[in-house]
Amino acid sequence: IGNASAKRDFRAQLRGSRAIFLWGAYLLIMIGYALIMYAQVSRSSDYGGSMSVSETQGRLKQFYDQILYFLGAVVLLVAPGLTATTVATERQRRSLDLIFSAPVTPKYYLVGKMLSSYRYTWMLLILSLPITSVCVVMGGATWTEVLTSYLLLSLHALLLTAMSIVVSATVPKPVT
Repeated sequence: IGNASAKRDFRAQLRGSRAIFLWGAYLLIMIGYALIMYAQVSRSSDYGGSMSVSETQGRLKQFYDQILYFLGAVVLLVAPGLTATTVATERQRRSLDLIFSAPVTPKYYLVGKMLSSYRYTWMLLILSLPITSVCVVMGGATWTEVLTSYLLLSLHALLLTAMSIVVSATVPKPVT
């Protein structure tokens, strides 16, 4: 919470209207995907007939699974994408010497970079919570399943962020 590197990155990343536009686009894409998946799941198999309770429950579970697959794909793309260039960009801007001239250890600096990227993953998960809560309200999942899934997605994001920090610290340029 008090990491200077994380605070600086957080302020720089949320400056201006770009971040709000990206969060809004993410929400619109997420809602659009959920609507498309729900439309596919809610179709009756015999066009005009009624579904049994077990078939409806199975389709709602399928809807929840599709939402989680989408969230998993977003975490898989965003977590390393935000982190993979952080240290290499600082090195290319030649600002690492300035950072390490202050009483900052490399561990403190890398943890700050990791926290700033991990914070974005949590923001993605929190913004998707209303959509997954629809699955709970409709009966496709329970709160225990949702919270367990979010915890696992968060841990996967933490692992991907840690691996991306290692990559960013070893490559000479962000393009690499």
